[in-house]
Amino acid sequence: MLLASTCTRSTQNEHLIDDTSRSFQRPMSRTTSPAGETDRLHVLDVLRGIALLGMFFVHFAMFSSGGGAVGEVYQRIVALFFEERFWAMFAMLFGVGFAVQLRRAEARGGSFGPSYVRRLVALAAFGFIAHACFGFNVLLGYAAWGLPLLLVRRWSVRALVIAVVLSAVSGNVYAIARAA
Repeated sequence: MLLASTCTRSTQNEHLIDDTSRSFQRPMSRTTSPAGETDRLHVLDVLRGIALLGMFFVHFAMFSSGGGAVGEVYQRIVALFFEERFWAMFAMLFGVGFAVQLRRAEARGGSFGPSYVRRLVALAAFGFIAHACFGFNVLLGYAAWGLPLLLVRRWSVRALVIAVVLSAVSGNVYAIARAA
């Protein structure tokens, strides 16, 4: 009896895994409109929601002051478990969004650059508003760094890895050169 229930559960889990892997392999639509309900990658929407919630905690901690020991504990917890992780999550989601948009544009044979630049301009506009109202310039940074993605989108993996390594060590090289 236990073996039969385990086999049934295993078959059900394989079905879930198959459904999940198929959601990433859906054929691209030939329309020029934003992704329809059937084209959406729901896992990205969930991850964006989690990232937004995490950033809410991060920004709430930045603006919270006082509160004594409880406020200090909250700020330490956010700094330890949320801050860097959710900034990194947002950066990765930005890159995945770029890749998904690029792949869909190529699948429909359309031009990717103009629509992507329009999205970056809209992101920069929201960034200016966020900077003016709240002092956050994260969106402006994403809009500015989104432009170089257009330049490197056709680079080979090897060239991208070299660029990442050079970018990673450039700060240290600059610090060493400045100290010398």
